[in-house]
Amino acid sequence: MAFKPYYNNTKKVLWIGSVKVPAGQTRPVDENLMPNTQAAQVNAPKLDTIFGELNAAKSMALVKTLNQEQLAAALVEETEGKARKSVIEAVQKSLLALKDENSEANQRAAELEAFAAHWSNQTPENITAHLESDDVKADAGKLDILNAILGDAKND
Repeated sequence: MAFKPYYNNTKKVLWIGSVKVPAGQTRPVDENLMPNTQAAQVNAPKLDTIFGELNAAKSMALVKTLNQEQLAAALVEETEGKARKSVIEAVQKSLLALKDENSEANQRAAELEAFAAHWSNQTPENITAHLESDDVKADAGKLDILNAILGDAKND
């Protein structure tokens, strides 16, 4: 199975097999599943450029709108192309900010998962008493978990 870039030139999301292709974007899809491949390739923008001929100021403004995958591609493009220090630094800062956001979210998810695992083995009385603690009152995630556990206990 060979994958080729497919550009969605419509105003709505397309599904090519199991691949979601948002409007105005390009995704690699199985070439056997591509509808009207020739038309899609003719209209597709260059996949290897993010900044194109933009000046440094416009490139740095564009950086703020890119997702992690696009930022990684932009970093490669800029370091191998124009190599503008200000643009490279802007891309690197955005990548670091995304990494920090992702790691904080993952850490929070792990914390709540451990909290749920601990309290799912406790008695309803212990859980009810813990609901009144300042720690739980100040944390909506923990409060929701304890209430869900209590709700499951009532249904058993």
